[in-house]
Amino acid sequence: MQFTHLHEIAALSFELLVNGVPLADCHVTCPRVELAPQQQRLPVELVIDYSAASNASTLASGEVWLVVRARTTHDLPWVGAGHELAFEQFCLRQAGTLAFAV
Repeated sequence: MQFTHLHEIAALSFELLVNGVPLADCHVTCPRVELAPQQQRLPVELVIDYSAASNASTLASGEVWLVVRARTTHDLPWVGAGHELAFEQFCLRQAGTLAFAV
């Protein structure tokens, strides 16, 4: 059986939400994720740059979520480019708490 790496068919995208609203002009970058066959986890370091965000002040008190999506990068026999394969949400901070936690 041939194994297809995720990076061969999909790209990850990230979005930071504060109180349910996307943080405008926030950029989240991540190195290319390469998961080997049968490998379930690997450490990934994200860099979140919200210095240009117009609503960054809401980070001080709001609920903060990181949304990660995997979408196809090109047309495949079974689905078109841009199709969402998976998504997950991670609560970085609940409303009313002082520090980020992952």
